[in-house]
Amino acid sequence: MTKLFLFISILFYVNGVAQDYIPPVAKKIPSQLIIHGDTVIDNYFWLRDKYSPEVINHLYAENAYADNMMKQSNFLQKVLYEEYKSRKRENFTSLPVKRKGYLYYSTYEKGKDYPISYRKKDTLNSKIVTVLDPNKLAEGQPNLAVTAMDISPNQQWLYYGVDTKGNRVNTFYLKYIDTDSLYKTESIESVLSIIWAQDNKTIYYSKPEDKTLRSYRIYRHIIGRPMMEDELIIEELDKTFQLDIRLSSSKKYFIISSSKTKSTEEYYLPADGSGLKPTMFLKREPGVVSNIDHLNEDEFVITTNLNAINRRVAKTKINQPATSNWKDIIPHNPNILIESVDFTKDYMIVSEKENAQKRIRIVNLKTNESEILNPGIENYDISTSFEDYDYNTSTVLKYNYSNLINPSKTVLYDLVTKEQKVIQVDTILGDFKSSNYETIRIYAPARDGAKVPITLVYKKGLVLNGKNPFLLYSYGSYGAPNTTGFSASTISYLDRGFVFAIAHIRGSNDLGNQWYENGKLFNKKNWRRARR
Repeated sequence: MTKLFLFISILFYVNGVAQDYIPPVAKKIPSQLIIHGDTVIDNYFWLRDKYSPEVINHLYAENAYADNMMKQSNFLQKVLYEEYKSRKRENFTSLPVKRKGYLYYSTYEKGKDYPISYRKKDTLNSKIVTVLDPNKLAEGQPNLAVTAMDISPNQQWLYYGVDTKGNRVNTFYLKYIDTDSLYKTESIESVLSIIWAQDNKTIYYSKPEDKTLRSYRIYRHIIGRPMMEDELIIEELDKTFQLDIRLSSSKKYFIISSSKTKSTEEYYLPADGSGLKPTMFLKREPGVVSNIDHLNEDEFVITTNLNAINRRVAKTKINQPATSNWKDIIPHNPNILIESVDFTKDYMIVSEKENAQKRIRIVNLKTNESEILNPGIENYDISTSFEDYDYNTSTVLKYNYSNLINPSKTVLYDLVTKEQKVIQVDTILGDFKSSNYETIRIYAPARDGAKVPITLVYKKGLVLNGKNPFLLYSYGSYGAPNTTGFSASTISYLDRGFVFAIAHIRGSNDLGNQWYENGKLFNKKNWRRARR
């Protein structure tokens, strides 16, 4: 009870002294903008200039106001910070990940800001080689983020991206991993992302548009050549679309998507670095979002919302892109959202969601039998991956799961033998025990009759009488999910008698894409309509 009294007392005190401090008021400087033919007056356009002394001084004033408002909670902030920190290991090593004869892993060391990446050849008893140490890169830099690490298919070369401005625009450097040495003449500046071709000497990278930083061009670059000689592969002129490039599951093709929220256009080109131009496979249509993948032979697999708000999966010959040639692999189900689909030669791994519960369905493509991975807990979050993925040979699936009271577990699942092996359980330091807490799901009726799922977690034995301190979290935009995975920071609330809740509101995709549509645009009022 002492923790709860301290927590509530400080909150009441902060609220009580709010009137003693006057918040800074941003001055109004009218700026006239013409957007889509309409004239708009923006009184705060001047705040966009983040380097101007006026903007910087206003931010200092905002920070000072926040410090004054919160200063009576300084002690509580320190207590909570120490609690959060005490539950986490400051020195630990990640699980190794297999890739083309190497084991890759990272170490987190006390006092260092960034994890260090290492690898060993074949077994953990082999020589340790440093892949990248961002701590060395950050020396003397006021701000630095390593935003990407892309290793060549032969595992010899590493491109790593460095962002020193916080805007996701990177300079990529090339190093030879085994000698920990930079390729001195090789740096690619002002790019968003890169991807290796299968020849180990060619990369493709995306460039940002000025000001908007929209990914609008993709170039082909050969190691050692100046950037000015790089070949423009594709350019997106429509400012509402942006480009993305990815490798197909077969590693035979690059897939280029030009997309916006409600429309996509799909291209493909060989991933061998040959320099052939992209071929359009699916032309953009309003309201139609489709993504393609190549597995083997002469077929593409298509995940699409065409006539399927919760998506369906189809296939067709590469030279027969017309929708009349598509054959469904997974037909549309109005109650089940298809999030993603992965394939091996004999299995299909479907990540799907129904009634705010994500699950993994495994389909044997030879027998058409299917099963749902059952982690043995309720209201869980789950994800899957393959180590050293190969369409023809991969048979072991790795999955991670947790819920609001159970820390993450990592399991290897043999798709053929059905054997499972737990290879890691996240450690929460201190006296935390999952058995001391409970999680349930309830439903709140909205004014229009819709039932909104809410996932609760609280200390076991707490009486749910409506009088407990309560923290509600939710997000209802862009169709983003409200996941129910474990968070160690929540424990500090639960141990003080709080009920913590995650509401699966409209605007998210927790009950499918119609749930998302029912919380946007003219339906935006629905996302906050659940009764209190």
